[in-house]
Amino acid sequence: MTILSLAGGWEREENVLLGEKKERAVLERLCKDLLVIRDINQGYTRRKCSAGCEEFYVTCYGDIIPCAFIQISFGNIKTESVKKIWQKMNMYLEFRISKTICRSGEDIEFIDKYLKPLVAYRNLPISIEEFEKR
Repeated sequence: MTILSLAGGWEREENVLLGEKKERAVLERLCKDLLVIRDINQGYTRRKCSAGCEEFYVTCYGDIIPCAFIQISFGNIKTESVKKIWQKMNMYLEFRISKTICRSGEDIEFIDKYLKPLVAYRNLPISIEEFEKR
């Protein structure tokens, strides 16, 4: 089994992430079909991860997170403007540029730095300020 992100019950199962070559090649062939869409194929820059640099997600509670799988809130639309939250998110180099791979599913350095520490938190998303304090 191959998954595209370490989330939920799979958060400690790095061995099931998309492999470097063979599995990515299969995925690339699948994405040539017009009926198959992958998140990194939808942004303005196409074929790149646009989490935090082109798009963001708003949770049902108003938290703005870079991606549905990156449960770090950069602010809440109930208390801050979207512009201010976007500026805060873009202070982080990881979210200023598009990547050719999915941050939450393929970028091991990103996963180690941002996703693995989230396992210790019971309630997500956590604020970027709380994340930095750890």
